Amino acid sequence: MTLQELVQQAASAHLDRVAVCFDECNGRPPVCHSYKTMLSAASELASFLQSHGDLQGIWEIGLFCQPGVNKFMSSYETLLNFDTVSVGHMDLALFRLQWENVEVNWLLSTRKEKSENGNGKSTLSSEDRSTDEEHMAVRQKPGLAYVLHTSGTTGMPKVVRVPHACILPNVQHFRLCVVQARVCVNACALCACLPEEASGLPLSLIHATPTLLKRFGSQLIKSAVLSASTSLRVLALGGEAFPSLAILRSWRAEGNKTVIFNIYGVTEVSSWATFYRIPEETLNSTLKCELSVPLGRPLLGTVVEVRDTNGFTIQDGTGQVFLGGKNRVCFLGDEMMVPLGTMRATGDFVTLKDGEMFFLGRKDSQIKRHGKRLHMKLVQQVAEELQQVDSCAVTWYNQETLILFIVPKDGLVKDCLFKELQKHLPDHAVPDEIVRIETLPLTPHGKVDVSELNRIYLDYQNSKPKNKLHGKEELWGKLQYLWKTILSLPEDTVTVPDESLFLSSGGDSFKATWLFNEIEKLIGTSIPGLLEAILSTSISEVYSHIIATVFTDEDLAFT
Repeated sequence: MTLQELVQQAASAHLDRVAVCFDECNGRPPVCHSYKTMLSAASELASFLQSHGDLQGIWEIGLFCQPGVNKFMSSYETLLNFDTVSVGHMDLALFRLQWENVEVNWLLSTRKEKSENGNGKSTLSSEDRSTDEEHMAVRQKPGLAYVLHTSGTTGMPKVVRVPHACILPNVQHFRLCVVQARVCVNACALCACLPEEASGLPLSLIHATPTLLKRFGSQLIKSAVLSASTSLRVLALGGEAFPSLAILRSWRAEGNKTVIFNIYGVTEVSSWATFYRIPEETLNSTLKCELSVPLGRPLLGTVVEVRDTNGFTIQDGTGQVFLGGKNRVCFLGDEMMVPLGTMRATGDFVTLKDGEMFFLGRKDSQIKRHGKRLHMKLVQQVAEELQQVDSCAVTWYNQETLILFIVPKDGLVKDCLFKELQKHLPDHAVPDEIVRIETLPLTPHGKVDVSELNRIYLDYQNSKPKNKLHGKEELWGKLQYLWKTILSLPEDTVTVPDESLFLSSGGDSFKATWLFNEIEKLIGTSIPGLLEAILSTSISEVYSHIIATVFTDEDLAFT
């Protein structure tokens, strides 16, 4: 069975049903086409291509489409006639650049430009098409379903060629898919196409990243997206760490019936590998749950393994996820043949507990801070559950500074947020900085744009006024404030006694390092011997050490 056969069978049985509508949200009626129209258009496309060249050797076709009904139509028409479709961007120059290393034999454009005959040279001869039973070749029947390009957010961008056998489980086992349009055709349903600025339209299914959904804001999610009267039947979130149950519950209005799925996978194995439907009773429960939402069960024909650092498969504990299966194999980059059952390393780490997988984070989201291993997802999860925070993201800036970016709710006080984080996080997980932002920046694929966050932090640093202490009294007051804040001393503590020792007051090496960094940021220069002074002397002696090391009599003159 191929995607073409799946589509052809379903469409032929329901010719008069509306297949696709495009609404420009400009007050005009949407443009709609039936399955009969689409089959006819597919036949016309085949005739057009056959009149412009020999199609016998063509096995990859690039589609360049503007947003609109033609994007769905062209993909559908090409799917019915040829083995492989590559769907392109709006910017044709960018499309050419992104696919310059791919052997695209034809480039079809919906602009007035001429369709181009590609110059790609096949590296396989007719003899190459036969292969061992233990391997799959890129030209092997039934062939490729489509070609796509990874986002590059979790590594170098890759071209991924997806065989029919690899994508069919996504369509047949779970009726949502990376190619949602083909699922609609398989079910003879209506595919609604909307421009990017569309809003306020009734939707029955949303497939998005958690970050993209958070852009609505928690109030709008609860009052509209997941309200009691919403038209949304299914919410499928994937591509990033799934929100905690506490966050999900805070998003749902009383009486909401939307079915929520956690979907997991990687583009290199046709996007999806596992899915988990959050039970209604779990969503409605008032009991606090410390566990994350599990990744769920594998799709049809999918093999999921968790391996430890030595490469051995484990049944309990923490390890990296590997995905594959006999036919769940895609071709990456210039691969022309891969062994059946190839298992791809995902770079994602999970914890196995009681037969369930719980996502920890990507390999690059694990850091070593103050001598301890830290999953940055922990910081984000704790921060998001605080009442003052609407959404947030965490970065490890320059491999040395842990930054928490927050989209706040009304009335946020940064000092209060630090105190709350100290209550719920281990010392080595408390962020160095909290930066307020209006909204989380997104990549074109709906994920958090870490590069943009780093730029925002750099601008934030450059915009901060340079510290200038006005005399000994101000230095003493700020040292007292930092001492009390980092040690979480009672709020009614007016002043710290001169003889107070840091370690005896509840401090430790982590908090001492934190105080050391905050003092150097306050002064604006490094202070030799400061950390030792914090660990072994009183606050008054720490103060004297700063005075003696950094300031001259002229610097300390009152202004």
